[in-house]
Amino acid sequence: MDKYAKVVVIGLDGADWRLLNPWLRNGELPTLARLVSEGTAGKLRSTIRPESSVAWSSFSTGVNPGKHGVFGFVERAAKGYSFRLANASSIRARRFWDLLGEQGLKVGMLNIPFTYPPSPVNGFMVAGMLTPGTDVTFTYPKELQQQLLGRFESYLLDAGDSAEEKSALVEHVCAYTRQQRETALLLLQEQPWDCFAMVFTGPDRLQHFLWADLDPQHPLHNPETAHRFDHALLEHYQALDGAIARILDGLPSDTLVLLMSDHGFNGCARKFYANQWLRNRGLLKLSERGNWQSGAASLLSRLGSVRWLRRLKRAIFPDRWSSTDLRSVMFTQAIDWSRTKAYFGLDGGVRINLQGREPEGIVHPDKYDALRQELRQALLAVTHPETKQPPLSNVFLREEVYHGRFAGRAPDLILEPQRDNRAAAHNFVLDSSLKTDRASPFGSSAPRSGNHTLDGILIAWSRRG
Repeated sequence: MDKYAKVVVIGLDGADWRLLNPWLRNGELPTLARLVSEGTAGKLRSTIRPESSVAWSSFSTGVNPGKHGVFGFVERAAKGYSFRLANASSIRARRFWDLLGEQGLKVGMLNIPFTYPPSPVNGFMVAGMLTPGTDVTFTYPKELQQQLLGRFESYLLDAGDSAEEKSALVEHVCAYTRQQRETALLLLQEQPWDCFAMVFTGPDRLQHFLWADLDPQHPLHNPETAHRFDHALLEHYQALDGAIARILDGLPSDTLVLLMSDHGFNGCARKFYANQWLRNRGLLKLSERGNWQSGAASLLSRLGSVRWLRRLKRAIFPDRWSSTDLRSVMFTQAIDWSRTKAYFGLDGGVRINLQGREPEGIVHPDKYDALRQELRQALLAVTHPETKQPPLSNVFLREEVYHGRFAGRAPDLILEPQRDNRAAAHNFVLDSSLKTDRASPFGSSAPRSGNHTLDGILIAWSRRG
């Protein structure tokens, strides 16, 4: 830090140049336009897979998932077939704020994904995403929590992803963004820091559900309702632009500002149900109770996006249980492991039911590589019956993308869906549901109309140039 005495990192979760550039050209985002023109800007390649859990963990550690151990929002349990919700304790590599703190530098972290539960730092940390509630400790030091709860009437811990109603989602995201802005300004002013990093998660939440409102060519575009939300994303980015301006105004002149996203975004209209495809090939078999349990697991997944039902779940089930735990139990019991060779897990990849590794593995180790290659070729050959487009852009063997002592915990095959086609109808999301209502592995992505892409944004700027 010879030239720059301080560093500030501002994350815009899911920001993408394809969305920002037209607004920048039209003068809609003056602060971001200034940063681009006066600084350096470009694309920032995300991780495989490009989702917040993996990408922000790689950002914080500087290493690939095989070295930090996070491959998704859920992780495979040490034994058995179950999955559990991952969190900060799942990261098994040192993070940059740990290294800075050891050098005597003060750090401040606000709303960085995968910082709950918070860890001791030489400075302060305020967790956000995946924090179960304000009744648990979500700050370090602990005293900071009482200060925040006293300052804000109802402290919000996440931008939310409720699909109940778009207007409610927009309102919640806006309220959360205002709170994060005020929290950042408060901490930057009242706490000592040399490096401060924060993430605004609102763009990601809104883009998942509002993308079709911006794109008249999107299969999920509804002209009768789109006019209610087609300006909501721009208005949100304008609020962020204003928040960034206020943050910059209070920074010392020798501060380096890095503005970045963990991944990009694009329109998406279709789902690929990988487990249904495996069932159709006879590689995955359901148990006698599978039809009921797989349906219940799918219902739980949908109901998990309804805010009041999440609160009801917390009132009924122990605190240590999450919707992921419930889905995991139903998912694992729905499958007949004695007849299943491969399955698409809740952690977003295909796993082989391997003898000696899995509790009820049936695939002999001598057949492991051949089965993976067979599955890769077959998956890459799949096309949608109507569009004739492939749902997958690539299928990786785990050792092709991950390396390190935790790489063996990754799924055996990493499926990359089509993400960057111009037509949203040709872009897919992957789904682990055990579909039983029809044989087709294809479906609609509704209510979501946008999905992550590999290229995010990066801007570096300082008043010193």
